[in-house]
Amino acid sequence: MRKLYLILNFLFFALLSNSQPANDNCASALNLTVNSNPICAQTTVASTVQGGEYIIACTAASIDQTVWYKFTATQSNMSVWVDNSTTGGCHIATAIYNTNVCFPGAGNVISCKDNVAPVDMWHHLTGLTIGNTYLIQIMYNAGGPCGGGQTFCISVITPNTTAGYLHSTVGLQNTYLGDCMVSSCSSSQYYDNGGSGGNGIDGSAGNYSNSINLIYKTFCPDVAGNCIRATVNFIDLETSFDPLRILNGPTQNSTILSTVYQVGNGTSYTSTDGSGCLSFRFSSDATINRAGWNITISCIACAGPNGTDDNDCLRSTMVCSNATITGASTGPGIISDGCSGCNISENYSNWYNITISGSGDLYLTIDPAVNTDDYDFAIYGPNVSCGSLGTPTRCSYAATPSPGNTGLGNGAVDLSEDVTGNSWVAPLSVLTGEIYYLMVNKWDPTPGNGFTLYWTGGVGGSSTATLSCVLPIELLSFTLYKNNNNDILLKWTTASEINNDYFTIEKSNTDIDFEILTNVRGAGNSSQLLNYSYIDYNPYNGINYYRLKQTDYDGQYSYSEIIAIIIDINEIEYIYYDIYGRIMSKEWDELPLGIYIRFDGDNYKKLLKFYNIY
Repeated sequence: MRKLYLILNFLFFALLSNSQPANDNCASALNLTVNSNPICAQTTVASTVQGGEYIIACTAASIDQTVWYKFTATQSNMSVWVDNSTTGGCHIATAIYNTNVCFPGAGNVISCKDNVAPVDMWHHLTGLTIGNTYLIQIMYNAGGPCGGGQTFCISVITPNTTAGYLHSTVGLQNTYLGDCMVSSCSSSQYYDNGGSGGNGIDGSAGNYSNSINLIYKTFCPDVAGNCIRATVNFIDLETSFDPLRILNGPTQNSTILSTVYQVGNGTSYTSTDGSGCLSFRFSSDATINRAGWNITISCIACAGPNGTDDNDCLRSTMVCSNATITGASTGPGIISDGCSGCNISENYSNWYNITISGSGDLYLTIDPAVNTDDYDFAIYGPNVSCGSLGTPTRCSYAATPSPGNTGLGNGAVDLSEDVTGNSWVAPLSVLTGEIYYLMVNKWDPTPGNGFTLYWTGGVGGSSTATLSCVLPIELLSFTLYKNNNNDILLKWTTASEINNDYFTIEKSNTDIDFEILTNVRGAGNSSQLLNYSYIDYNPYNGINYYRLKQTDYDGQYSYSEIIAIIIDINEIEYIYYDIYGRIMSKEWDELPLGIYIRFDGDNYKKLLKFYNIY
């Protein structure tokens, strides 16, 4: 009985494979929808060459099976992708014709590719006539190792010519890093160095350059709890010679997610690294180049960076004394800081805010928990802000020495060094009241075991400067309240104040670009509780962000945390009375000329005078 079942099963699939596909004939070519998901199919023994079919000369083997597709041009430049990667050693070829009349001939061929290896085929077409229909012929030799049929997928896409990020061809400062890290969750395009013009046919302007040596570019999220996702529009590289490595993390040696040469539209790669970042590392040989890639960079919710660690300058840790500090990092944060001078990348960074309470010389040593770990650093200041750090005052981007210590001192006299340096630069003379930012950056591909920071400089001496994080004010609270008329009441309380000149209330509806609302005079010096308040009578409709900027007598300043409140202007309901107390209207534009009292539901009245102006 089992034998009978196997025989019947074999006969069923034999009949199925010998049934003629609907698109066996040119006249019944299946229509492909532009920019849709690929259609996957299989040639069969019944996909026979029809009488009158032209077998194009680019094929390297005898063709005995064909199937047909067609598409209507929506742009003058378009690409046809045929995936032959599912089975190795099978012979398949594709021809595209500039007509929809059966049967096309040699004079109608606009592209032909023949492929034996298990890779994809891209036809990058130019000069198409919008609205015209073009035929696609899939050809197969059934005598190959795949036997009676070959599985393939096919799709038609239009190039995305939106301006975007380009991949650099050379590294910065003798490194493999091509550009500063990009921090963004806004959907954007990422191209090879040829740009969007690489959608042209092979050899045309816009293809990527030859002889690119493992240069990489990193994308990271700028929103906490997000990870970078790369969605392929197309990738067309020289197989086996020009790989694009997609890396799971922010460094040149992060774990490889995939090494690609040809990939169809819609394939996506998402970071699972704690940093939320993806890096792209590319190399090309000295001969053949192709169209390159077009990738959409976006973000997706994930565990990702938390946005609260000291990975960014704005969230730097205050240094309160000359005591030893230990630290470790989970990534480069959600802001691309610095990237100037010798500091050209953040991989796994920690930021520190250093206030000088006593003048002298500043020495430091960064001692990795594992001596083979490669740490770099940069010091910015004095008295700069995170949004405009400028060029580092001291900086080392040197490769790992043995042991892996780096810092200020150890007999060094240079102020900055690139990857060829010895990991040490000169100590820094500092003055009381100056503020500096220190970035400690682990270059290696994993977070590792952290480091210890000492305020000494190896054999070069110890810091004579003193450090303190005593704040000019001790802010106990900063809160917002919404009145019934949707005015916003701001309240804050200080426990103590030292040399406090004034507060500046800053306001924003974006959490990024703040404007000055008003200044409120401080108490100068105080050791008792002081309460402050201010009413914003003109809030934004929607989210309102506020922060306090505290300024000392000497011009030094610091910011509070950012707090927010939501206002719905549409909730306000006004009632207008005339001077005799009669209700006149609830709509301002219905009032005639006169003097009125406005009631807003909170027993808050305002005298209004309404004028008609002609």
